Amino acid sequence: MTTKSKQKLVDTVDRAITANRTIKRLTEELNADKDVLRAEGLEKAEKDEKSGKLLKVELQGSLGVATISFPKDSVKFVQGADANVLVEKLGKPVWASLFEEVTTVRMRAEFEASLDLLSAADRKAVMKFVEFVPGTPAVGLPK
Repeated sequence: MTTKSKQKLVDTVDRAITANRTIKRLTEELNADKDVLRAEGLEKAEKDEKSGKLLKVELQGSLGVATISFPKDSVKFVQGADANVLVEKLGKPVWASLFEEVTTVRMRAEFEASLDLLSAADRKAVMKFVEFVPGTPAVGLPK
């Protein structure tokens, strides 16, 4: 590596570190500002007469308008909840009127090792349906 290319690499590393620090600082500032704007939006928000939902709020700044919108509340199972207990309590018809069961397929942790144990024909069949995607190398930068 030439002295010029070494210096270019050093400059690139330094720019990346500086950019990373700047982005982190600005992200923290932005998140704090968003917290203030959300609180102000909640204080000023009015409810829709029909739905009772909070209407969006527009807060004027000198550079433009910040819009605070209020998404619909989401519903989720509490941590540790056993859905099967609820199915037994409600019965299938009531359960089915409230919940949709979805099947998810994902590769097992031991997928590659198991794949290696398959016959060539089975491995070929599997590989028509899956692909290996190379990971992106991670770059660690000092804070």
